[in-house]
Amino acid sequence: MNKNIFKIVFEGSPSDEGDVRLHSFSRFLYSLERALGEVDKRVAKGDDETVVYRITDLTHSSPATVEIQATTLKGSEDVGVAICNEFFDILGSIESGTGYERYNSSLLSEFAALGLKPGYAFSKVSFRRNGTRLDLVRDLTPIVNNLIGPDELSTGSVVGRLEAINVHSERRFTIYPSAGPSMVQCIFPATLMEEAIKAFGSNVKVEGKLRYKKIDIHPHRIDVDSIEAYPRNDELPSFFDIEGAWAHVKFDLSPVALVRRLRESKAG
Repeated sequence: MNKNIFKIVFEGSPSDEGDVRLHSFSRFLYSLERALGEVDKRVAKGDDETVVYRITDLTHSSPATVEIQATTLKGSEDVGVAICNEFFDILGSIESGTGYERYNSSLLSEFAALGLKPGYAFSKVSFRRNGTRLDLVRDLTPIVNNLIGPDELSTGSVVGRLEAINVHSERRFTIYPSAGPSMVQCIFPATLMEEAIKAFGSNVKVEGKLRYKKIDIHPHRIDVDSIEAYPRNDELPSFFDIEGAWAHVKFDLSPVALVRRLRESKAG
């Protein structure tokens, strides 16, 4: 078998005579695609998709089996094999409870859905690749939750672009920082509703209680106390706006001497 190919074997419940239910099958494959997408980002060190996953074989014969190939997109570095390696390493780390510290909580959380969650009509799901076999016979959600641990709190701030406001069941918006975490969920009180809406699409500084997982460097959530919106790019003055702004100021130094004096005063 090629190194960028793996198989998933599904064993249905005895009550279904070993057959796999469509609802369980489709939900599991959706969760698998999400987990593989997170592994892709980790391996390729970027947010752009670098591979596609092709179903190269599909059988229903004691038991149902799906064969998947990680095919590299044109122009991307060949990372299909690396993604398969990493995927099996992460799944093995969760099952064994060792080595998981290398991964962040967001990545591990995606793998929680690959176990036998309540509602899945499977008796066993098995991942197989080049002699390696991982049999999943239990729900991984409580295992993953125990590995990543409870939230740890500290006071601080996050700077980023405010997007995706949701005010239905829980008032929240998402910040996309230019450095650090890819995004941070922000929970805000009703008193900040107007400020949040006005700041939509702008770069903001959000202060409040930062929530971390013990295995993460960056916060995954902030309980917001205040929002400071920075001016949008189209609101900032251009060079033409400030041209001649200091025309009335007289200097007794040449530009070179003025810059030298400023540097010396900062150094002193």
